[in-house]
Amino acid sequence: MVASVVIFGGTVIGLWHNWEKRTSLRDKSNNTKVDKTEQNGSVALEDPSQDNIAKSTVLRYGSRPDFKEIFEAMSEKWGNVDVGVLVCGPPTLQSSVSQEIRSHSLTRKPHFPIFHFNSHSFDL
Repeated sequence: MVASVVIFGGTVIGLWHNWEKRTSLRDKSNNTKVDKTEQNGSVALEDPSQDNIAKSTVLRYGSRPDFKEIFEAMSEKWGNVDVGVLVCGPPTLQSSVSQEIRSHSLTRKPHFPIFHFNSHSFDL
């Protein structure tokens, strides 16, 4: 029993290590486009597209934004990262955002981000 744990467990750990090594090398090659600056001994990533996001934000009254357009634009800019989407609002808003995230996840390309849906409700 101990031998099977060592043999099969060691194989799984070895494969996992190789997979992590490959993905970290791929992530490092993707991050070469992003400027790195060192502040107080830590490395901070500066992304010039963050300014473009703030400038492209439009306030809309009486209608919802086009979530599909927003997720597609962010997918092309951000690359392979995990993105948490926090939604606070009526159930219909939460439903439409979650449906768009679900459809984006089904058609996601390997180098696009993974969106994670989180909803919060503040009912009294």
